[in-house]
Amino acid sequence: MHGKQKKVLLIGNGFLSKKISAFLGRKKIVNIFCKNKGYFSINNLKRKIKTNYNFAIILFGKTSIKYCEQFKSESFKINVKKTIEVIEILKKENIKIIYISSDIVFSGKKKLYYHNSKQDNNLQYGLQKTIIENRYKNDKNFCILRLSKIIDSSPNFFIRNENTKYESKICAPILSKDVCLIIYKIINNFSPGIFQYSTSPLVFNDVLIKRKNKKKKVFFPRMYNNIFKNYKKTFENTSSGKIIKKIKNYEL
Repeated sequence: MHGKQKKVLLIGNGFLSKKISAFLGRKKIVNIFCKNKGYFSINNLKRKIKTNYNFAIILFGKTSIKYCEQFKSESFKINVKKTIEVIEILKKENIKIIYISSDIVFSGKKKLYYHNSKQDNNLQYGLQKTIIENRYKNDKNFCILRLSKIIDSSPNFFIRNENTKYESKICAPILSKDVCLIIYKIINNFSPGIFQYSTSPLVFNDVLIKRKNKKKKVFFPRMYNNIFKNYKKTFENTSSGKIIKKIKNYEL
């Protein structure tokens, strides 16, 4: 793909989409939103792909864990049915797809999760992400990127103390600039399959290591010193199954 002009369709227009668009623009990669504001329709998508994109990043969906639990049918229509419809349209055009998934596919009950670990979370958001992952994980033009909570400021370790099944979780946030860098690397060196990037100590970051069939690292995201240094309460949540009181600072 290095010799061919890259043109990226961003399907979704939220916080992360805008960050990715700005980053790719600085890297001189043409990128266009499927729709600049509001929800896009399938007709919006069909009109857009007539202009020959070679990459699409799926960034839309209902991402609130609480919403997905309370409105299972409504969230399923967006996170599964509409997502599959979008993917099938892109596949017909032979467009390489980057699907943004979540570490919420894991319950946090195990000591460590690898990219090929069995998804074991019964929360609706995790189940919906799992359906898409399992359906397309072997597709040669499909790259799954599992991420934890994305923030735009200096990373802290967030804890929510309410005793509910979707709020009594750890949030191990990652910076949007690092996600943008990972996606840029994927576009320049596309590889299908599942990749993970999280600051949770339970999630193994295989985007940071050598692949068995690669002579060099696939991607080079940056991490920050003292990422677990500061603790504060928040409404955010992610997939780890218990509160960790103390974690040593580390650097990748």
